Amino acid sequence: MEIQPFQLALDAQSFRSMAGARVMLRHLADVRDIFADQAEVRRRAADNPLIYEFVDLRDTLPGSALSFGLTTLYPGTLGGEFYMTRGHFHARAQDSDEVYLGVSGSGLLQLQSREGAGREMELKAGSLLYTPLAWAHRTINTGSEPLVFFSIWPSSTAYDYAEITRRGGFPRRVLQGAGLVPNPDFRI
Repeated sequence: MEIQPFQLALDAQSFRSMAGARVMLRHLADVRDIFADQAEVRRRAADNPLIYEFVDLRDTLPGSALSFGLTTLYPGTLGGEFYMTRGHFHARAQDSDEVYLGVSGSGLLQLQSREGAGREMELKAGSLLYTPLAWAHRTINTGSEPLVFFSIWPSSTAYDYAEITRRGGFPRRVLQGAGLVPNPDFRI
């Protein structure tokens, strides 16, 4: 079946309405290992708050070279650390870049090169952020309302979450009140 042109509003309801859309909910239990304060993770385990949701449209466009989705990252902290997405590298050398467009809210796109260099860029409504090949990336909601952003990447992309876990996360953590602080668990 030939892919047809379409128009879509940049909101979660419009994305969910697309035939074939996959909605992925990530609660604390799904991402508990990314937070530094594991005692606080255990204390909040019974509540199991929703940290973020991702509406993935890759299955709505079979045969397309591009995939895209909409993420809603909820506001909150755990042990003083802002809510964040898991983060990943693109796994293969042929995997490519990724682009983010801020829709609403405010936060950071946190990046990490294969060599371990870290960088953060502000992600807010109307901002366009580019993640080059071979840079890991995650988003962090530093605001008081949901951080919503649109992302686009090659359909053939594979993800490497294990490397982030092996490294102990990203070079810096983002804490309420303290801002960016070195991550003592980070290693190359």
